Amino acid sequence: MKLVRISPTPLPGGGVAAVREALLPMLHWRNVPVLRRQSRELTSLERFVLEMGLTFGTVEPADFAAVTSLPPAVLAGAAWRLVADGVLACDGSGYRVDPERAATVLRQRTADRPVPSTADFVLLPRTGELFVVPSEQNSWLRDLERKQVIADLRAPVPSELRAYTRAEYLGMRVREGTAGGRGSDIADVPIPEHGDVPLIEPLRGERGRPDLPGVCPVYRCRAIVREEPGSGLAADVTVTGTARRSGKNGERAEVSFTLAGSFALVRVDGLLGGWLEIAGRLEDPALQRALGEELGLPGAPALRRRGYAAWEVLVNGEAARALCRKGRTLSDVTGFAVQAEEAAVEVSCRFFPVDDEARLLFARDDVVAAVMAAPDPAKALRQAAAEAGRRYGAALTEESIRERIWALGHYALTYELRRGRDFAYD
Repeated sequence: MKLVRISPTPLPGGGVAAVREALLPMLHWRNVPVLRRQSRELTSLERFVLEMGLTFGTVEPADFAAVTSLPPAVLAGAAWRLVADGVLACDGSGYRVDPERAATVLRQRTADRPVPSTADFVLLPRTGELFVVPSEQNSWLRDLERKQVIADLRAPVPSELRAYTRAEYLGMRVREGTAGGRGSDIADVPIPEHGDVPLIEPLRGERGRPDLPGVCPVYRCRAIVREEPGSGLAADVTVTGTARRSGKNGERAEVSFTLAGSFALVRVDGLLGGWLEIAGRLEDPALQRALGEELGLPGAPALRRRGYAAWEVLVNGEAARALCRKGRTLSDVTGFAVQAEEAAVEVSCRFFPVDDEARLLFARDDVVAAVMAAPDPAKALRQAAAEAGRRYGAALTEESIRERIWALGHYALTYELRRGRDFAYD
């Protein structure tokens, strides 16, 4: 691992970490035949038929007519959709009920019917995360195919995936409930009548080279990890590769998308959990020593984590004085990238005082920052110095603040702040 000083990426609202670069093994399948649940509300007659079935085990036309005073033929009209929904099954002239399914349908007052459809899937084979992604005309997978983005690298997929066919694996994950994203209405992925294709098809070789079995594309990407209110973490990802469009060979192409809706994302062995775990490696002793060297502090500074990728560097008065002598601004936020094999994740480090002497020096730098940002620096200095004097007494004066501004190299501002005193001829 390495620690590199960087200019941090601005985080949008809700952003918790920036992934500067990562390797993303990714497989995708478009227009996979699936069965989607189509919900409908039960009619009062259908509810009555199900209640009869739960009471007697079967529903016979004669019993139905005796109870309802309706013609026996009405039962067929009331039952046909329940048969199609899989709640009832034909049994001679009557119907046999599935007790568990019927109880659920009655409780929900709705029935689901599987209807043929298609869906787009994305699999991250390294972490095992599977997503159902939007399949609209302007979907990002369509964009990826339209631009013919070629991944920069290849990687072997886990051996256990190579034994599956596509529908077998995707159907298993759907039935297990481990397919994230927009797949809550998918009931199953049926095996095609005329045979299935392998889950991992050989990757087509480039420029006449042989196909590569058992591997998947690995895209370079960058990402912003953010919190979604009420639904956990998500990532806005941009993958890059080489375009193979007509007339665009060799040019770089980008496609952006969002990964969300999977509980596995935030596990340590999930994609986002793994990225955030890299941000937590700043506590590694070797990286702490490297951080101390970068910040001009002796040894490995004490740290306190204040967010997924935000850290406080704890400094006492002696360390704060040393930083000031080196021209460091105590209120600065410094950005670093923790570079691991699989990703480089940005972290932000902010100094934090731990004793009274350090707190005084931090307060002085806070005043300096306020003065420099004010439209009227002289007025801001007087006001800030008065407030600081009430809190810190003679230890923090206008003169000490001007001296600090000079020490930080802001000479023109220092002259401006001293003009009223140095050139007071009246």
